[in-house]
Amino acid sequence: MKKIGTIISLIGFCIFLMGNLHAQEPQQPENGHGGVSIGFGNGGEAVTLPGNSPNIPPKPKKNFYTNSLVLNQILGNYDNQATFLQNLDQLKEKGIVDYGEWATAPDLSACFVVVINQAEEIIAVLDKGGEKRINLLNNQFETLTQYAHTDYVKYWLIIQE
Repeated sequence: MKKIGTIISLIGFCIFLMGNLHAQEPQQPENGHGGVSIGFGNGGEAVTLPGNSPNIPPKPKKNFYTNSLVLNQILGNYDNQATFLQNLDQLKEKGIVDYGEWATAPDLSACFVVVINQAEEIIAVLDKGGEKRINLLNNQFETLTQYAHTDYVKYWLIIQE
């Protein structure tokens, strides 16, 4: 009987809390720094979550989930082949990435392979390994020879992590 009373008390407390939480439209905070203001209860204090803070990195254009944070960043900020190469050049200067065109790979088994089609879309990101590798875009095993056609531009990447 004591357990039932405790359960009823907890349910009542949850209902009380839910009745005092009010969803609000996102509002510009008064400090003018951006973000979203969320209020709790009637007349309760508002909490401001940061929006365009300089301490928060910009959201990538597309999400990629690989075992490499650097590779996720490179792929997530991809616009076109020219900006891709500029990003790689900057990372190479910092000693984070080494890269090159397919034909210049020092040891393909130690490299990620990024495949770009004629429309400048990344169509494959092959993990390190042998001939048969996982395409990190679809988690399917694929072979390097699938992308041997001259319609594709291929880059190898070695990432220092």
